[in-house]
Amino acid sequence: MTPSNWILIRRSPLPVYSGLLAQWDTFGLAEGVYSLKLEGEDLSGNIASQTISVSIDNTPPQTPLLLTAVATNSDVALTWRANTEPDLAGYLLYRNDQLANGNGLVVRNLKSFALTGTSYTDKGLPDGKYLYALAAIDQAGNVSGLSGELPVTVEVRPPHATIVEPASNQKFGGRINIRAESVDNDIASIQFRYKKLQDTGWMDLGAPVTASPFAVTLDPQALGITYGDYQLQALATDQGGNPDPAPIATTVNYTDVTPPAPPANLKISTDGTSANLSWDANTESDIDGYNIYRTSGSERKKINAALVKPASFQDVNLADGMYHYEITAVDSYTNESSHRSAYRQRSMRQRLLSRLLLFLWRQSKLRVQGQNRMLQWNSILLWERCRVLPGVFLPMRRVTLSPTPLISLPAKTE
Repeated sequence: MTPSNWILIRRSPLPVYSGLLAQWDTFGLAEGVYSLKLEGEDLSGNIASQTISVSIDNTPPQTPLLLTAVATNSDVALTWRANTEPDLAGYLLYRNDQLANGNGLVVRNLKSFALTGTSYTDKGLPDGKYLYALAAIDQAGNVSGLSGELPVTVEVRPPHATIVEPASNQKFGGRINIRAESVDNDIASIQFRYKKLQDTGWMDLGAPVTASPFAVTLDPQALGITYGDYQLQALATDQGGNPDPAPIATTVNYTDVTPPAPPANLKISTDGTSANLSWDANTESDIDGYNIYRTSGSERKKINAALVKPASFQDVNLADGMYHYEITAVDSYTNESSHRSAYRQRSMRQRLLSRLLLFLWRQSKLRVQGQNRMLQWNSILLWERCRVLPGVFLPMRRVTLSPTPLISLPAKTE
C-alpha cells in the first residue's frame, strides 16, 4: 500500500529521542487499513522515513448474555454465552460496578483483565449482596455494553465488627472517638456499648449507627463516669436481623493525661567526683516525684532507679568529662513533664585544676581586674565563668600562667 496523499499529524519543534511524539485520534475515521509514516530530518536537511500499516476498528462486540450466578458458601460461580466475533479478546466481569478480577478502580488497559472462557468463580467473598454484569472486549480495545445484572447474596457467617479506634489500652482524659469496621457488606447497624472493667452489664452509647463510617464519640463528663479502666464494644447486626453472637471488647483507660510543668530553677554544684543537683519543687497536688537524665557524649540515660521524691539529687562517682542534666516531673498518673531544665557541668579535673590555680594565683599577690585580662604561665588556661541564665555560663576571665609572670593587659599588683 503506497498512499498518494499524506495528512500531517504533528511536527515536533524539538528532537524526540525516545517517548511519545504524537497521539492520533481515530474516532470518526472510516474503518480500514491506514499507513503511518515517521520522518526524521537532520541539521543538514537529510530526511529518513519509516512506514507501517495499521487497521482501524471502532466497532465494539455484541453485548454478551450472562446466564447464571450461583453462590456456594463464600464463592459465586458465573456462566455466560460465548460471543462469535473473530477479533474477540474476552470478557469483562463486573461485581457491584467494579471488575471482579481487578483490585479497586482500574485505570490501565482493560484487555489485561479479559476472561477468555465462558465461566468464572468469584472466590472468598464477605457476606453481602452483589450484582454481576458482563461486557465483551475485542482486540482493538472496543468494549460492548453491559449485560443484564444478576443478583447474588452471600450469607455464611454471623456479622462481626472490630473496633479500630481507639487502640487497646489507650489512655484518654476527655472526649474520645470510637470507630468500628467490618469486612462484611451486609452490616445493617452497629450498637456501641461501654462498661467499667469490673462491671457485668453493658450500657448503650447512643443509638445504633446505621451507615458507614460506623463511629460515635464518648464524652466522660456527659456520661458522668469516673477515672478507671473501661471496656468498649461494637455489636453488629446484619441485614437479615442477625446480631454478632460474640462481639470483642476493647479496654481503654480514662485517666488524667495532663503532664505537670517542668521543674524550674535547676542548680548544680560539684564536690570531687559528685554532682549535686537541686531545683524548685513542683506545686501540683498530684506530683509523685522526679526523673533525672544525664547525657555524656552521645549517650543519654535516666540515672534514677525509682522516682526521686525530694527536689534534689546527688550523682556520684563521676569520671572526668562534660555532663548534661535534665529533670522531669512525674505525677501520680505517670504523666511526665517535658525536659526543659538542663545544665552542663565542667569536667571534674578542670574544676579542681581551676581551684588549684586560683590558690596559686592568689598566693602570688597578683590580681587581674576586669574581664578578659590575661596572665601567662606554662600555657595553662584558667576560665572563670559567670552565670547569666539557668544553665548558661559565659567566660568572665581567662588567665594564662607562666614561670615568669607577665601581665599582658593592665592589672593591679598587690
